[in-house]
Amino acid sequence: KPSSQVLHLSVKTINDKSPKCFSDKIGVPCLFLTRLRFGDGIPIGLQEAIILTERCPGLEKYDFNTASLYRILTEEYGLEISEIYHIVNAVLASRKYAELLEINVGAPLLLEKSITYLADGEPIEATTSYFRVDRHEYSVRFRYRGSKRI
Repeated sequence: KPSSQVLHLSVKTINDKSPKCFSDKIGVPCLFLTRLRFGDGIPIGLQEAIILTERCPGLEKYDFNTASLYRILTEEYGLEISEIYHIVNAVLASRKYAELLEINVGAPLLLEKSITYLADGEPIEATTSYFRVDRHEYSVRFRYRGSKRI
């Protein structure tokens, strides 16, 4: 059973230290959202998201302990998510992440960086996630262009 705990939520603006995908958005309002993600009450991941709020003003008013970010963006604001780009690497848990995820310092983690794009090609969210490898499975499914079968 999935659940979340918001660890940090703040309204800021994009600056020169923000993810590269937002380099042309300096000064644009955004929401910083950090959530600890659980599966059956066990911490399985930590997600640190930056969401541009030009098209979703007031986003910070939602309770992200229970609410789905993508559901809010699509259903409440009428935004169409068209693509999510993922990069996955392996890293070792720092003391901070080990404590939050209830694992040993130096334990392996999956580091996933993602960028969410809207139908017009504009990025709306950049997220860095750290997942426990003993509680997380990563799978990918590709469709070959021109093929009717997967």
